[in-house]
Amino acid sequence: MTEYLPISEARQRFLQLDLHGDDEVVVTRNGRPVFTIVSHERSEHLRKLEGLVETAEILADHEFMTKLRDVIDNPGETVSWEEAEKELDL
Repeated sequence: MTEYLPISEARQRFLQLDLHGDDEVVVTRNGRPVFTIVSHERSEHLRKLEGLVETAEILADHEFMTKLRDVIDNPGETVSWEEAEKELDL
């Protein structure tokens, strides 16, 4: 459910907001949306979707994927974790 609130009213009711699932509150100033408050569940869902979009963008970059596959198939010189820690003073 989407609720629209003027910023002055949102400020007064902020601590009483109880959002669940797809609930959201669109805060407005002079009738124009300024920001949206969403439930924690929806925020987590949006973060996951953002991750999927980023992954899709990487997979769609054919030049990058070709280079990545080449490095995976032919890693070149490697060092042990212990050697890397020592070299990096970790």
